[in-house]
Amino acid sequence: MNGNVLLAGALFALAASCAGAATSTSLNSPDATGPEPLASTIQKLDAEFFGSFNQCSAPDQLKKHGSYLNPKVEFYHDKSGVTWTSQAYIE
Repeated sequence: MNGNVLLAGALFALAASCAGAATSTSLNSPDATGPEPLASTIQKLDAEFFGSFNQCSAPDQLKKHGSYLNPKVEFYHDKSGVTWTSQAYIE
């Protein structure tokens, strides 16, 4: 039982030190994985996705819009119902 307590204590200390290191790193040093670059990436992709949707009468824009979709996308429309694939969605 003494070995189990020692092992549990060591694992707890290791987990606590890793958690503390991750927290201090993420709070004190800006890097490419922080919230600002993520928000910028989301805004850029959102603008590209809906920009291509709004211009989908142009074949190149329709192709670009379709490139953002998973082949098994499920799209639910309030008037026409569900579309089960990206192919059906684009058509």
